[in-house]
Amino acid sequence: MEGKTMTDQTDQKADQTDQRSVDQRSILIGVVIAVVLYFLIGLILPLIGWILPTYFFLYIAVFVAALITGYKVNQDYVTGSIHGSLVGLFTAVISILILMVKVGFTKQLAGLIVILAVGNIGMSILLGAFGGFVGSIVQMRR
Repeated sequence: MEGKTMTDQTDQKADQTDQRSVDQRSILIGVVIAVVLYFLIGLILPLIGWILPTYFFLYIAVFVAALITGYKVNQDYVTGSIHGSLVGLFTAVISILILMVKVGFTKQLAGLIVILAVGNIGMSILLGAFGGFVGSIVQMRR
């Protein structure tokens, strides 16, 4: 009987591990949504008179995309947070690459880009995790 109980516990752990696997499609959709929102927000807000620093556009886009991703994952809040933070990470990396292409990579800007990268990636991961958490909570309450 002891062996059967161990096997059942092992099977339950395997099921939990399978449930928490990363849904790459949802993350890809979230990153695409975030990048599109990043550009749209950057175009629309200045037209209506809102002048915000560029990194706020990134944070708004990451939060909204992570919220959608957390809602779409349709599991528990931990999985929503993980997916949201991955959306934040990948979106921040893409925005930094866009910045590097836009301004060029020179020695004078190298230090600034590194500082911006650390700040943007960290904040995007945190906002993404929070957005994924909120999205999964909304989905669970439905």
